[in-house]
Amino acid sequence: MRSCATLTLTDFAVLILQLQLSLAPRVPILASKLMMDGCPLGQFPCGNTSVCLPQMLQCNGHRDCKNGADEDHCGDNSGWADIFDRTIIKKAEPQDLTDACCMSLKSNDLRELPDDVFSKYADLQRLFLQNNSIHTVSNEAFSGLFRLKKLSMVNTSLVQLSEQSLCNYMPLLSWLDFAENHIEVLNYSSLMTCGELTVLYFKDFHYCSYAPHVRKCKPNTDGISSFEDLLANMILRVSVWVMAFITCFGNLFVIGMRSCIRAENNLHAVCIKVLCCADCLMGVYLFFLGVFDVKFRGKYNRNALLWMESQECRTIGFLAMLSSEVSVLLLTYLTLEKFLVIVFPFSHLRPGKFQTGVVLVSIWMLGLIIAGIPLLNDDIFGNYYGRNGVCFPLHSDRLEKLAAKGYSTGIFLGLNLLAFLVIVLCYSSMFYSIYKTGFNATEVRNRLHKDVAVANRFFFIVFSDALCWIPIFLVKTFSLLKMDIPGM
Repeated sequence: MRSCATLTLTDFAVLILQLQLSLAPRVPILASKLMMDGCPLGQFPCGNTSVCLPQMLQCNGHRDCKNGADEDHCGDNSGWADIFDRTIIKKAEPQDLTDACCMSLKSNDLRELPDDVFSKYADLQRLFLQNNSIHTVSNEAFSGLFRLKKLSMVNTSLVQLSEQSLCNYMPLLSWLDFAENHIEVLNYSSLMTCGELTVLYFKDFHYCSYAPHVRKCKPNTDGISSFEDLLANMILRVSVWVMAFITCFGNLFVIGMRSCIRAENNLHAVCIKVLCCADCLMGVYLFFLGVFDVKFRGKYNRNALLWMESQECRTIGFLAMLSSEVSVLLLTYLTLEKFLVIVFPFSHLRPGKFQTGVVLVSIWMLGLIIAGIPLLNDDIFGNYYGRNGVCFPLHSDRLEKLAAKGYSTGIFLGLNLLAFLVIVLCYSSMFYSIYKTGFNATEVRNRLHKDVAVANRFFFIVFSDALCWIPIFLVKTFSLLKMDIPGM
């Protein structure tokens, strides 16, 4: 069996010098004498003085000699001190390193990898390129690395991978590390032919769906889904099923009771029934989310990409968005209606049956339009509802299209936030008006008594829904600011 060599310090230095010179000609060749003007081996003089310092202090970016001679004529040695333990190396003639099995080029300010740059090192098994600035990678750069098993590209500012498979020239690659890279262009074909790949690292969990065959991919969760399951833990699974049953059957119960019991305000009762119907759609969404979690249990990552691009995911995402927007708009309308009745009791602005019917139909039509627009053009919005395993367009990422990000921001931080502020201001004005008048006038008291009682009961419905909106506003804001969200 043929053995592979490990690069010696001198050989390794020469190799990196050659690569740096080919990629960045501005990097000078560093050299020093092993014996200089009477200083012991491994030390250098501070200019023309008799002071000798350890050679590792020369060109280390810090003034160690009083006259600064240790930093003279250093040039740009970015990354070199870290590689060679801040020891200036001796100039040497190039040697044959084609049988090397390990190569480390980390922290060398590399900006690109030319095609065939590693083609001479057919025996290379481990290659470390971390902490450089390699924005894009061509498959041809790894040409000839047929024995390579381990490749590290941590924190290389990588933003794009080739559409061709990364393993065309690295068929034995089993360990690949892309951690700390915000990859913006990643194709399904980039990793699919890496049949030997067993360990894969990314910065974000959703990239793991592009390599469903890999046995171990990190990070293994985004706080909602995991490598094995659509819903990452038992708390989420139980919560989804409990909320699905409460939402569906609770709202159906309210609809039934409102239909059987004579209401004090028939128009208000109709609006409550419509609101319950909208909330029921959210229960349906949660129910199907639980069903697909059971279906993919233990094998989610193998099906993640297909699931997020499926018609089922788009459909339940559409239902969730429709439910959310109709509820927001309807609660805003009901709040405004109560505001006008209580704050302006003699204005005769109370809507009739026809006006109420028109408003309710308009709200549903607007909700359908808002939820349906992203489904009309994939070129503009991409896979709007399939950005994550739960099919809800809340958390943004670098792969999301600009139009989709702008649209979801306009909905959640524009329309919904505006509705929330309107509701808060209206209820503040209503309670202030009630407190200020004190119902001193008998006519006002008789006119407003029922409306105030209804408004007080309705306030708790609005308040509970508002508590659900606040986390959505926060998550969307943190996402846009690219702040780390715990568990995501």
